[in-house]
Amino acid sequence: VNRQVETIQAAGLKPVAIDIEPLAQSRALLDLSNGAAPAGTVAVIDIGATTTDISIYREGRIAFTRSIQLAGNNL
Repeated sequence: VNRQVETIQAAGLKPVAIDIEPLAQSRALLDLSNGAAPAGTVAVIDIGATTTDISIYREGRIAFTRSIQLAGNNL
């Protein structure tokens, strides 16, 4: 976290809040319905080079999140 804050400050900006990735994903991808929680269950799977992050949201809330060490480089 300190590196991210230092980078933001070096760019001349003042960080106001830092969020964990699953919550940021929720706001960026799921909160598109004008504040109403999306109905149903949604899975977001981020396959990177070295890790795969899986987040499952039920009714707009995190129900499950996991990072596994199987990803693009392995495939």
